Amino acid sequence: MKLIIYDPNSRSRIEERFKVIWKISMKKKLTLFWIFRPVTGLFLILLALFTKPYSTASMSGKTIYLNLNLFLALGIALLFYGLIDLVGIIRVKKSMRLNHLKKADKIITFEIDDELVKCYRGKNARIVEWESITSYHEEGDFLFFRIDDSLLTLLPLDKRLLNQEERMVLKQLLDSKNLRSL
Repeated sequence: MKLIIYDPNSRSRIEERFKVIWKISMKKKLTLFWIFRPVTGLFLILLALFTKPYSTASMSGKTIYLNLNLFLALGIALLFYGLIDLVGIIRVKKSMRLNHLKKADKIITFEIDDELVKCYRGKNARIVEWESITSYHEEGDFLFFRIDDSLLTLLPLDKRLLNQEERMVLKQLLDSKNLRSL
């Protein structure tokens, strides 16, 4: 079984592919970057604002003095750290998008057989053995072969370029290689 797929790699397809790759990359980071740090920071700031600067608590006869100005400082630091992360994420997204757009209008050729997955983009070739591919991910109209956990090693395949017979052959090939789907 051998599949040969030609992708014209137009600007609109690159935009779609980038959106999907960005969505995949941000799934895990969303909780940490955009939810946990700012919410924790706001909680610490509110805790510090609605209590006295020095508060006491007694536990089993011992008096504990809490410096709530420390909570205010930590809350502000977490909010600032979250803001720095957000700016960094926006810069990385812009850089990745421009990098993807540079590859526009270069025809991508995929050759998939029982032993290798070959991806030719212009003069560049990426030849990967099936044993090196750890998993695959289907998102929208795209199928991504993952070589490791990095987004830089994804091999994107537009499923709209495949007819029904080629999709069945590809599905059988993926099943025969025992790859896990993410």
